[in-house]
Amino acid sequence: MGFIKGAKLRAKDVGELQCIEPPTDDNVMSIKKPKAGDEPKPIPEGGVVWQCMPKIDQKVVFNKVFDVLAKNGTIGIFPEGGSHDQGQLIPLKAGVTIMALGAAAQGTKVKIVPAGLTYFHAHRWRSKAVVQFGVPFECEDRLVELYKTDSRAACGELLEIITRKLKEVTINTANFQTKKNLEILRRLYQPDKLKSLDGREYMAYSKKFTNGFERMQETPAAKSLLTEIEEYRGDLDAAGWKEKELHLIHRVKTERNNNAFLVSLYMWGQLLLVLVLVPMSIPGYFLNAPILVLSKRLALKQQKKALAESKVKVGAFDVVASEIVKWGAVFVPLFYSTYIIVAAVAVSVLGQEGVLLWAVPVGLFVALPIISFYSIKMYDVWHFSWKKFRAMWKRNSLRGKELMLRREELQKKIRQFVSRQLAEPTFGGVYGEKDVCSGGKGNKVYPGP
Repeated sequence: MGFIKGAKLRAKDVGELQCIEPPTDDNVMSIKKPKAGDEPKPIPEGGVVWQCMPKIDQKVVFNKVFDVLAKNGTIGIFPEGGSHDQGQLIPLKAGVTIMALGAAAQGTKVKIVPAGLTYFHAHRWRSKAVVQFGVPFECEDRLVELYKTDSRAACGELLEIITRKLKEVTINTANFQTKKNLEILRRLYQPDKLKSLDGREYMAYSKKFTNGFERMQETPAAKSLLTEIEEYRGDLDAAGWKEKELHLIHRVKTERNNNAFLVSLYMWGQLLLVLVLVPMSIPGYFLNAPILVLSKRLALKQQKKALAESKVKVGAFDVVASEIVKWGAVFVPLFYSTYIIVAAVAVSVLGQEGVLLWAVPVGLFVALPIISFYSIKMYDVWHFSWKKFRAMWKRNSLRGKELMLRREELQKKIRQFVSRQLAEPTFGGVYGEKDVCSGGKGNKVYPGP
C-alpha cells in the first residue's frame, strides 16, 4: 500500500493523521497521538476518503542549502511553513534552524536576517505590503556546539530566538478582533491634523501601540476601554458606516477649522474628480473586466476549499491574494493576445490592406498596456474620491451626527487613558511632539525610538 513509518494520512474535512507503523490489514493501523491543539476533526461513522502522504526525506534539501550557504549564497524561507491570515505568528517549523545550525556546524558563517511581511487588504487587486528587516545575527557558538551533540535542544533554543526576532518586525495580536480594536484605538488617538501614514510609519506606530497596550490589557481601565470600542464597532456595523469615514470627516473639518464653506468645497471637489476621471478610465475597465471577474471567481472558489482543509486560516484571504495574482498572470496575456488577434482579423475581413493590416495589431500591442496602466491609475483616484465624497455627503445625516458625537466622546477617553501612561514606557514616544514635524506639504511623521 506504499506505507512507511511516519507517513501522514490526509482526509477531507478531517485533517492530518500520522501512522506509527504500517497497517496490519486494510482497516487497522497505529496512529500517533496528536499534540494538544492539533487534534483532527472527528471521523464520521461512515468513514472518510483519505490519501497517504509518504514521509519525505529532507536530507537532500538540507544538503543543497548547506552547499548554497557555503558559497556565500542566500536562502529565503518562510519558517511558519505556509501562508495564513491570523493576527500573529503561528508556531515556526524547525527546518530553518536545521539549515542554519547544520551549515554552521560544517564551518560556514551563517547570518540570519529576520524579515516581516505585513499586507494591507491583500485579497484585493493592487494591494500594498510592507517588508521590514531586522538586525542580522549569527548562530551562537554555544548552540552550534550543542547541535553536534543534542540537535533537538539546539534547534529548540534557536527557534525561540528566531520567533522573538520575527515578532520585532511584525505586528502580533491575540486574535482578529483584538487587531481591529487596536486599529480603531490607534486611529482615535492619532493627532487630528496628522496626514495619512505611509506603510513604514503605519508599522512603526501600530507596533508601538500594539505592544504598549498588550502590557496593560488586563487592567480594569483598559478592559473598560476595549468594551466601549467593541460597542462602538457594533454601532458602526449596524449603521453601515466605517470608522475610516468618520475619521475622514473629523480630519477634513479640523483642517478647515469647521468652516462649512471650505468643507463643502472639499466635498464637491472630490465629486468633480470622479466626474472627470470616470469616463477616462472606462476603456481600461472594459478591457480588464473579464480578467478581474474570472480571477476573483476562481480565487473565491479556492478560498472555500482552503478554509475546509486548513486549521490555521481565519478567512483564507491569503489564498485569495495568491490566486488572484496567479490567474491574473494567466489571463492578462491570454485576453490581450485575443484582443490583438480579433482586431487583426477584423481589419482583414473589412478588406483593408497595406499598412493598416499590420499597423492595427502592432498599435494595439503597444497601446493596450499603456491604456490599462493609466486607466487603473485614474480608477484609483476616482474610486477613493467617490468614497470621500460619499462620506462627506452623509456627514449631516442624523445617524452620521450621532456617530460623530459618539466618536468624539470615545476619542477623549482614549486620549486621556494614553496621556496618563505617557510617564511610563508603555506608550512613551507614541505620536509624541518630537515625532511630528509640521512644514512643507503637511505633516511629516518620523518613527520614534
